[in-house]
Amino acid sequence: MNPRTPLAIAAAAIAAAVTLAAGTAQAAIVYQQAPAAAPSTGWTSQVGIGQGGYQTFDDFTVATAATVDRVSWRGTYLTADAGGLHGAAPNTGAWTVEFWSGNAAGPLTQLYSQDYSVDLVTRTGVGTSPFGGSTIDVYDFSLDLALDFDVVAGQQYWFSVISKSGSFSPFFSWTNADGPGNAYQLMYDGSGRVLANFVRGGDRAFTLEAATVPEPTSLALLAGALLAGGLASKRRKAA
Repeated sequence: MNPRTPLAIAAAAIAAAVTLAAGTAQAAIVYQQAPAAAPSTGWTSQVGIGQGGYQTFDDFTVATAATVDRVSWRGTYLTADAGGLHGAAPNTGAWTVEFWSGNAAGPLTQLYSQDYSVDLVTRTGVGTSPFGGSTIDVYDFSLDLALDFDVVAGQQYWFSVISKSGSFSPFFSWTNADGPGNAYQLMYDGSGRVLANFVRGGDRAFTLEAATVPEPTSLALLAGALLAGGLASKRRKAA
């Protein structure tokens, strides 16, 4: 069997590198409202099955069109008792992720709504914080969307996450970001009818991401560099 020539080895390396690069996606942040250092507000975004509840939204606009395939948000779980708010263990059974179009007054038209099992959402404890007269646990949540969502530059959108559970005690509270904006909230009855709506103070903490792959030009440059290296090696051996 003839040994492989340097050129053949370079060609194999090119194929492997291009295949690897083409299949490797890197996350790019499409939009972010970074969490505040410590929660100062939290708006309920939880629906108890058959009990009604609240849905909280926050708006965003992007400068460049993108395909969102990953979302993350920050929040806590609270009980309301003894005249105050107290931290509690998570009780989410499923999450609903939604995108709406709208304007400065609030969300108007639902564009995307998907339910996700709690097993598909990564929950990470990020510490504790004083809140409402007690100490609460704070969590980051992240999810790879099963169905991506395309956002258009310059259009105002509203993003929402809803915790669904068999009980409204405790309830999920979406904590604030570093920003002066407002959130929006709907209140539902046990049949899912909207009973009231509210403008709520403070941006909510969330991040939208999109997968990016190397551009064809970058792949061509990589292939060219590997090929040039292989040819140079061949010339050295022939000299």
